[in-house]
Amino acid sequence: MKRLILVSLLLGFCFMAAAQDIYFVSVVKGRVLKANGTKVVVGTKLTLNDKVVFSLKTDFLVLLHPNKGRLVVVPTTVVPNKDNTFTVMIKDFLQIKSETVRLSAKQGDTAKKKEFLEKAAADSARVAARKH
Repeated sequence: MKRLILVSLLLGFCFMAAAQDIYFVSVVKGRVLKANGTKVVVGTKLTLNDKVVFSLKTDFLVLLHPNKGRLVVVPTTVVPNKDNTFTVMIKDFLQIKSETVRLSAKQGDTAKKKEFLEKAAADSARVAARKH
């Protein structure tokens, strides 16, 4: 009995760790990079723990989530770094600076939305690979 409880708790923790929210980038305006220096393009997958760096205050990202809908991230209230870029952690931006985030959602089949977003990400990656 103890073994069954231990195994179920372990599986529960594994599922919670794997169930991070993944957002798909649908629109990029300006020069936006991930914290590791890779360019954010349409189809890039971002989580709430990712940091993104905007080159200008007018740059923005539109993110899509299969269940939560559309999210617009704009660094308008973020203090610039020493090199005049704007670093935003998506999670902190959502919680602290929610007045600059617009959310909208559409009802529909979640499985089809996720399949569409994953296919769009794969297509974008193929296009980006051809350019290099």
